[in-house]
Amino acid sequence: MATFLTDSRRKKYIINIPLVAILTRTAIAHGAEPYGLGLWNAAFVHDLYNKTRYDELKVYKAKTDPNNILNRGKFFNVGAKGLTSLVFSPGFFRPAMQVLGRRVR
Repeated sequence: MATFLTDSRRKKYIINIPLVAILTRTAIAHGAEPYGLGLWNAAFVHDLYNKTRYDELKVYKAKTDPNNILNRGKFFNVGAKGLTSLVFSPGFFRPAMQVLGRRVR
């Protein structure tokens, strides 16, 4: 888990946002896994697990937490609503971070 200081009140914050995705993507490429797949890492779930393993994990989660009360909105979905849900969905977040990451370099 990488941690760095940034200030959401400054314009530089927009430049720092792709850093999260760049660091995570680099770590995954070297065999690491995020500590969890919450809002920021949900976009990488398909990089980490093939379809069989992903399906096994979903079955396990449904079996052990049928009321979905543990870590709600983490791992299998973004857990956000509205525009935030769109922005952090894998189909949008990954390509957006790739584009922003290229612009930052």
